[in-house]
Amino acid sequence: MEKWIHKVAVITGASTSIGQQIIKDLAFSGLTVIGITRKKHVIDAIANRHKSRGKIHALECDIADRDAIKSAFNSIEKEFGRLDVMINNAEHGTRRNEELMMNFALTGVIWCTSEAFKLMEKGKECGYIINVNGLAKKCAVKNHTETVRLDLANARNRLIRVTSLCPECIDEKVSTDQKLSPKDVSNTILYLLSTPQQINITELTIKSTGLPL
Repeated sequence: MEKWIHKVAVITGASTSIGQQIIKDLAFSGLTVIGITRKKHVIDAIANRHKSRGKIHALECDIADRDAIKSAFNSIEKEFGRLDVMINNAEHGTRRNEELMMNFALTGVIWCTSEAFKLMEKGKECGYIINVNGLAKKCAVKNHTETVRLDLANARNRLIRVTSLCPECIDEKVSTDQKLSPKDVSNTILYLLSTPQQINITELTIKSTGLPL
């Protein structure tokens, strides 16, 4: 993880249990972490009490709103000047209806990935896009991830990697023998970030050991 110290990471769905755990662990590893959420006060509270090598920032944004996403990433560019890690995690949020579920599960991922790619490309350094792929529209997000990978490969871009991470049977409150915890998901993301640049794990499914599903 040393290569990511002082780099900038953005995570959507930051106020969920999974999002909060990822933010804490990335900041502990030395990254500057920007949590995108509709509940800014949750991330502000974490930033105030969490002391680590990296800093935590909150940015209020509804990723079902394309203009809001563009504005958010413009703010990130102005304040931080770069983006190195993009974690799309917002599909674990609450959904009011089917249309909103689609926005969280796929459309928001597409829009955030597009804006993140623009910043990463400007930086001309190594970048990583990780889509935390929940049950909603699972195949759609997986297919989008592969499309992005192929586009990068066809453009001979060897700097940006992309992974679809699918954690199954998550208990966002406690870890049990049958369910994964937010810490399990966060540890997997740290593992992905630690892999050598020449390796792109395109798809990874994690389950609780011994789960009969």
